Amino acid sequence: VCSSDLIGKSADNGEIYNKGIKHYKKLQRKAWDEKNFFDTGGVWGTWHDYCNISERDKAILSGAENKIKLELQKYGKTKENYGIIHADLHALNIINDAGVNQVIDFDDFGYGYYMYDLGCTLVTFSENLNIMAEEWLLGYESIRKLSSEDKEYASMFILIRRLMRLAWLASHPDSDTARSVEPSYLKETVLMAERWSSNCGCRILQS
Repeated sequence: VCSSDLIGKSADNGEIYNKGIKHYKKLQRKAWDEKNFFDTGGVWGTWHDYCNISERDKAILSGAENKIKLELQKYGKTKENYGIIHADLHALNIINDAGVNQVIDFDDFGYGYYMYDLGCTLVTFSENLNIMAEEWLLGYESIRKLSSEDKEYASMFILIRRLMRLAWLASHPDSDTARSVEPSYLKETVLMAERWSSNCGCRILQS
C-alpha cells in the first residue's frame, strides 16, 4: 500500500525534475488549467454532462466552479506553483522495484498546478481525507517547502479533481470505471463543494 506522504514525495520529486529542465516549455502536452478543468472543449469535457445530477446539486457545483475560477485567478501561474506534473498520481501508479519506488503511467503528464497532483492522489477518498491530505503535504514538504497559499488551496485542488473525474466518467460511459462508480461519489462531491464554497479557501472538506 502506498502512503499519502510517499505519494507527496513522489509529486515533489517530479517538481524538482521540472526545475532541472531549461527547455521543457517546447514540449507539446496537455495543460491542466482552468480551460481543461471546466470548458466544454476541455480534454475530458465537462462535469455538467454527468448523468443524474439534480438541479439543486448542479447549482451547488456550479457555484463552486465559479468560486474556483476566481480563486485560480488570484493564485495565478508562477514557476513556484505551475509547471510539469504527472496529473494522474495515485497509489496504483507507483510501483516498488527492488526497494525503489517508481512512478508509472505518464499518459496525462503535462503542464499544471503542482497542487493538482494532490487532488489526483485523493480523488476517490472521502473518509480520513483531512489526515491523508496532511500526510501528502508533509511528504511533499520533506523535500521542498510549500507556501501558505499552496496549503490554503489544497482542498480546492481536491475538489477540482473530483469535478474532473465526473467529466471523465461522463465522457467514458462504457468504461469499467463508469459502470462501477458508486452513486455516493456524486453525493460526496456535492457535499464537499458545499462545504468548500461556504468557507472559500478553507482546507476542510469533511466534517
